[in-house]
Amino acid sequence: MALTREQQEMLEFERRWPRYGNEKVRALREWFDLSNTEYEKLLAQVLELPSAKEYDEALVTSAKRWRAGERWFHERQQGSDAP
Repeated sequence: MALTREQQEMLEFERRWPRYGNEKVRALREWFDLSNTEYEKLLAQVLELPSAKEYDEALVTSAKRWRAGERWFHERQQGSDAP
């Protein structure tokens, strides 16, 4: 199944925007009318689609790797806060 236009736009957005900062959060609200949390949930679903990998394998692989690193970092931070 081919990607929808919105799914393609999400991948293009990921290609263009840095992975941090308030500018990205603001742009998500303006372009997609989504909060960062809503966008990240949808993006996770898109990244698992075979058609996303067909659309841009390098971008999907990179985005998945970055997301895994972010998860690891946040888990480590939460673990270090424990008494």
